[in-house]
Amino acid sequence: MTEPVEHDPSASGDDLPEQMQVRLDKRDKMIARGLDPYPISVPRTHEVSELVAAYDAELLGPDRHTGDHVAVAGRVIFLRNTGKLCFARLRAGDGTELQAMFSLADLGEE
Repeated sequence: MTEPVEHDPSASGDDLPEQMQVRLDKRDKMIARGLDPYPISVPRTHEVSELVAAYDAELLGPDRHTGDHVAVAGRVIFLRNTGKLCFARLRAGDGTELQAMFSLADLGEE
């Protein structure tokens, strides 16, 4: 497990850009919560291509839910977070893409 590192922007040679400092702070918070910020593997139940093949656009249109719970992994190529809704577009290694919507009302604050 990675240990948190204190980052002191006033220390000499540590003039990090603001965004870098934000990322380091997020990393330290994950470590403090017992999470690994750099996991070797990500547990998943399905490949993105399996979901795309299993659910057509009509079934997963706006305001539709399957009730299925799945875990997928991919590169986030687009992210839009409005506070109450978050849209993320994932791309798998084979090029297959999937858009997911996360609702604060469904998921809660955590």
